[in-house]
Amino acid sequence: MHSLEIKGNTYELAEGWNEVTLAQFKKLYNVEITTPYRTHIERFKILVKPEIDDNLISSFDIGSFGNIINMMSFVTIAPSDKIDRKVVINKIEYSMLDSLEAISIGEWADLEFYINKADGIITNELENILAILVRPTGEKYNGKSEERSKLYLENMTADYAMSFLGFFLTLEVLFIKHTLADLIKKTMTKEEMEMPLTEYLEKIGDGLDLSMSLQKTS
Repeated sequence: MHSLEIKGNTYELAEGWNEVTLAQFKKLYNVEITTPYRTHIERFKILVKPEIDDNLISSFDIGSFGNIINMMSFVTIAPSDKIDRKVVINKIEYSMLDSLEAISIGEWADLEFYINKADGIITNELENILAILVRPTGEKYNGKSEERSKLYLENMTADYAMSFLGFFLTLEVLFIKHTLADLIKKTMTKEEMEMPLTEYLEKIGDGLDLSMSLQKTS
């Protein structure tokens, strides 16, 4: 953390994704980008602790705030996509599922709910999805993940949470396949689960036009 002395008070400013909580990351993701300085101000308010007053920020001179902007430059660099399947929070080890094939029916049903609720933006429901996929090592899924979602929001760091992005993309593709399979009353084979989405669309019929549409919009 960067330590800042402002008007006789000490503030701490995150200096990397490993010091940004999942809750802060979600706020950063939803910052409305307007003018450059307004955007930097909103980011600063999210990343600094304790909370800082707008009037106090308005009193900063340009040079001082320029230094703060440089300290926050990491927000323009995406967190690593390397997945560490274990994380320790409050001295408890949490582990991610080994693979998509390890997902139970109950987990899948809950994942479907939150993926639908996310409305195409996984970040909207990130803590709820993580609460299903990442549990205390050895714990079986019991559907009671609300408290864990809150724990992850405040204690899981952004670099760890966002390392799952590639996993989520795979999960979303699998979710689309399952939805289409349900529509045509067809059970997916293991081979179909692993094939590219456009190839799967072509295989199930009426997929050629859909796959062409996907290519045009990608």
